[in-house]
Amino acid sequence: MKSMKDVTVGELHGTSVARGLTEEDCATLVGLCERCIYEAGETVVTEGDRKRDLLILQKGRIRIEKKDQHGAPRTLSTLEPPTVLGEIGLVMGAPRTATAIAETEAETLLLGGEGLQALLEKDDLAAYKISFSVARELAKRQNAMNLEALRFMERLAEDPAVRPDQEQELWDRLLKESSF
Repeated sequence: MKSMKDVTVGELHGTSVARGLTEEDCATLVGLCERCIYEAGETVVTEGDRKRDLLILQKGRIRIEKKDQHGAPRTLSTLEPPTVLGEIGLVMGAPRTATAIAETEAETLLLGGEGLQALLEKDDLAAYKISFSVARELAKRQNAMNLEALRFMERLAEDPAVRPDQEQELWDRLLKESSF
């Protein structure tokens, strides 16, 4: 990974997660940001890590994998811009729930979780606004996953004799609509 500290207020302000923030808000937060460029095949986030940083995907594609009960990696989703990853660690302080691997060269803006937490403890309005924006992204993903799960259950109820390959297709569709 190549990391650079040259993130501008305008770049942060132009991201989907900064929607609703003023340029002044972004000026407060830009000091917590750095640009990270990953080569194809490079690990961006590792399942189990305790980092709280939020990554805003600007360019490229990132594959999300999670180990199954046998320890084998399973592809859950492929992310493309504009989107964020790392939101569970940021919001909950929980270990990373999946591994993210750059499928192509990928560029992210990394928003430092510890710095954001420090701003929240000081009741900084910009930190609250970006936190709300991240919560909105999580809510959208949860809603999409709920709808896909409902479609999955309806399909199984309509045809109790669903073949294993069809069940796998339905499960893959469910996971595609989710982020981990």
